[in-house]
Amino acid sequence: MVIVIYCFRACSDPLKLLIFLGMDKQTNLTDEVEKRRKELLMAVYLWLSTTRALAFNNEDELNDYPSDEDIKMQLQQFPWIQYMINILPKLFDLLKQYSLLWTCEDDINNKNVLLHSAIEHQGIMGSITSEAHNEGETVGKGQFYLCTLHEVLYSSLGYSCNAIGASLYSLTGLAEIMVNKLVTHWPHLPLHRLSKVMKAFLKPFVLCCPLKYYESTLGPFLSAVLKFLFNRISDEWERVKVFSQVQKGKTNESEGSESAEVREERSIYSLSKEFIDLLAIFCTFKRKHQKEKSKPADGSIEVLGKLGEFLLSYQGTNLTILCTIFTAVTWPDTRVAMKLSHLAVSIVKKVFTSGNTIDSTISAQLFMQLLKSLQVHGADEMSRSLLTNSILQVYIHLRMQNPELVKLMLMVPSCKEDELQAFDMSVFAAETPLTDNQRKKIFRSFVSAACGKTVSGLYKQNIEIKDLPALAARIKPNTSLLDETSEEAALCNLFNPAN
Repeated sequence: MVIVIYCFRACSDPLKLLIFLGMDKQTNLTDEVEKRRKELLMAVYLWLSTTRALAFNNEDELNDYPSDEDIKMQLQQFPWIQYMINILPKLFDLLKQYSLLWTCEDDINNKNVLLHSAIEHQGIMGSITSEAHNEGETVGKGQFYLCTLHEVLYSSLGYSCNAIGASLYSLTGLAEIMVNKLVTHWPHLPLHRLSKVMKAFLKPFVLCCPLKYYESTLGPFLSAVLKFLFNRISDEWERVKVFSQVQKGKTNESEGSESAEVREERSIYSLSKEFIDLLAIFCTFKRKHQKEKSKPADGSIEVLGKLGEFLLSYQGTNLTILCTIFTAVTWPDTRVAMKLSHLAVSIVKKVFTSGNTIDSTISAQLFMQLLKSLQVHGADEMSRSLLTNSILQVYIHLRMQNPELVKLMLMVPSCKEDELQAFDMSVFAAETPLTDNQRKKIFRSFVSAACGKTVSGLYKQNIEIKDLPALAARIKPNTSLLDETSEEAALCNLFNPAN
């Protein structure tokens, strides 16, 4: 209960938290402040070690439908679970005030303490530069302390989900409390801190949730989380695009500003990749008893699990996931586009069926996003191949439901109406349909004009150099110590002191 005492003292206000930790002013640390910092960090480390030791449940083997009797029996068998549940509200309050620290920049004299630490700078930039050391020792310790406190608290919350188990997810109003205490205040966190939230907390919280509580707990919580992450990352990508356009017209940008922008750009690259990886895990996650032994009949690589099917059918998350998947393929990150090229097909086949309730016009918008992805990533041969195959499968699946796809295809200069009509007849009406390789070859020619190219490849075919004089042949001097004409002379040259 030591951590509860310190939460009471430190979590009532973000400014009081900074004062409690001695970070409101850039002065040397006193013995009293050092003691408070050590005691608070020791308390949260104690909580982390406890939750980590008790997180012995296997995510793949959890019971999806625990009864009320099972939960009561769990509380009786493991009495420490109730104590952990009682501590969670105070931890939520502490994390709330931690997120609000960035709203106090105008109220403190030590604003640099809220910047990234040297360790975080190394993780983003790959090395510790002089910029990472331009702060004093006191500020550097404060930055490292806040970084460590954030990492330990969210890691302990992730282990708590596994340790407490179904007793946590059965709590009434848990989703609303977590949204109000945590998610609502995440917009104040910098990008490099959101990465730890996803890896240490979101992933175990979602994967440890039993199927019974998807509707009551997981759905409302992820509805708010996914909307926030999608909007935050999309806004950051737009800001990166604007900055890139502005930089094209500048030649003398200051080194410090440029370094800060490069750091933010690398942060958004890392965060977007981790977000898409996490979303892919959510959509394809299966417990041990849910995994199919045989591959799907259609040969698709990504197969949706129970969690993915729920997220695509739940009203608060289905449109968000669709917008995320088909917007992320146009982000300037080829790794993300290649990751989503497989997942998009499985999602389209699951969502757009004969009995779906989603507006049919959305399918045309999603198909347009896939065509745009070729413009962004078409210069890379591997990504162009994966995206083209995905667009082909989506077109075949949605063509009969939505004739608007034909108009979108005809917007591509390399796609002719008569050729596309002949392709449709051969796929949907021919007695002997085309093979997969034939379909891919024909469709690849349809979308070839939509594929983007690098600047160096735009005028590759127009390069002509006439009357170019031949280079003079280079004569390589003979530096061998051996004489090919005489074996005896060769031995003399070999042992000659002049050589």
